[in-house]
Amino acid sequence: MPEPQQPVIIPVPNYPSYSPPPPTVYQPYPFAVCGGVHGIPPPTIIGSELATSAELLTYSLAGKLAYVPAGKTYEEALDHAVAAFPALGALERSRISLHVAGRDALVRVTGGAWSSVLKDLPKYEIVTVEIEQPVEDAPPQYDLPKANGDKESSSPYKDIRKRKGVFGWLKALFGKA
Repeated sequence: MPEPQQPVIIPVPNYPSYSPPPPTVYQPYPFAVCGGVHGIPPPTIIGSELATSAELLTYSLAGKLAYVPAGKTYEEALDHAVAAFPALGALERSRISLHVAGRDALVRVTGGAWSSVLKDLPKYEIVTVEIEQPVEDAPPQYDLPKANGDKESSSPYKDIRKRKGVFGWLKALFGKA
């Protein structure tokens, strides 16, 4: 029976300037695998019951910033906006809107969505306060027609048709008048 060969060990040079990077430590998320060998306690709060991550928000209006407490409801959020920017007090509340930064643009937050959006906002997130233009409920205004004799025609050849009839109008149209 042949003898097994001994493994060949190749020495690796020791480079003094190289040091391995520090190990990366990942913090577990609340939805990670829990218990057992992982040693992560099960979450005590789930999904929609998670506490608000933002206790304070930054409201922005016309280049001015103010820290405000995060209102639990949209009405509370508007109250905080009016308290932070007193000029808003003179406006109808329906003209005040709150916006958060989206991927490419500001996104308006409606009253029904406020509590859901608030759960995902980080602390000190900037909420932009905007003033909407007033909505006019008046019907559109149209030009009234003039008296019957003063009606204007859209045709530049109206006067020619009246004076010369169909043949005069055709001559004027084709330049043989």
